[in-house]
Amino acid sequence: MKKEFRIGNIVEIATNKSTVVTIVEEILQDGIVDIHEVLHPYKNINLITINHFYLSDIFGFINDGLHTSFYYKDNFVIHKTKDGWNVLVGAMTIEIKYVHQIQNLYKSITGNELEFKL
Repeated sequence: MKKEFRIGNIVEIATNKSTVVTIVEEILQDGIVDIHEVLHPYKNINLITINHFYLSDIFGFINDGLHTSFYYKDNFVIHKTKDGWNVLVGAMTIEIKYVHQIQNLYKSITGNELEFKL
């Protein structure tokens, strides 16, 4: 898991009192992530499962209404199947499960950071 994280990834941090959705600011050695100048071990980081809210409201993907299982943004296509989520890249399909995977694939494929609003 830790090798998948990049600075700017959206994650959920488990604290003693609650969980907080936040952004990775720095990745340090020995399995530590810096978020708002507080160091967190990877074991306290929860991955956020993909859902309609993150795709539409946070990342701004568009669902055309005709194919309710497809979400589009800048020629980047995510498809909801009965088994999960896939990113369609040409003739290739990449299975994904977590929000940070969308961010990482979008950057790899388009060369741009996936903009979002929290």
